[in-house]
Amino acid sequence: MTARGHGRDPLHLAADGTVTAAHGPDADQFAQARLFHITADDAAGMLQTIQTANGSEPERARVPAGHRHAT
Repeated sequence: MTARGHGRDPLHLAADGTVTAAHGPDADQFAQARLFHITADDAAGMLQTIQTANGSEPERARVPAGHRHAT
């Protein structure tokens, strides 16, 4: 699998997302790196954790009045 890196330098990826080859001036930054994918919900949770760890209040999701459900 080939993916585009910085500029026109291609990255070559293994099936598990590990960079197997990189070319160009920043190639050493990608050597044996492993790319990953997380869901939108997991990303939101991760970003909220980082924001809270930095002393910021996490943003609260706003639910329109007609869409609130009792639990």
